[in-house]
Amino acid sequence: MAYKDPEKHREAVRKWNAAHPEKMRENCRRWRAANLENARERVRKYQTEHREEINERVRRSRAEHPDRQREWDRKCLYGLALGEYDALLTVQDGRCAICGRGDEHLCVDHNHVTGVVRGLLCRKCNGGVGLLQDNPGLLREAADYLEKETR
Repeated sequence: MAYKDPEKHREAVRKWNAAHPEKMRENCRRWRAANLENARERVRKYQTEHREEINERVRRSRAEHPDRQREWDRKCLYGLALGEYDALLTVQDGRCAICGRGDEHLCVDHNHVTGVVRGLLCRKCNGGVGLLQDNPGLLREAADYLEKETR
């Protein structure tokens, strides 16, 4: 049905979307897949035009729900369900898998190629492993270097 009044058309679309949420999401996914660069440009434009508003919403949300971002990261970035982080924490007795130090927050260490979670590390150990490019050979060389210097 064609509408001459754009506002009536927008209202009809809103009603249809509310009545058919699954179809609406599928239509959005299909459009985004077919128009990926256009979709990214729209997001960039919106973020640029509404930067302060977005930042304020994010600050407010983080203040109201401080653990939500960590939970989202664990789920989306590492594939850990809500209880899986806690299970790893229990297995490791709440301590870093490398240095054994108990930390307020342990980072999820994962293989950057396969995405497989290896364990939980304190910030210092996680940073060290990352700076040495997750390369066991470089880590061994670093250990050899440190041992040579102490002899």
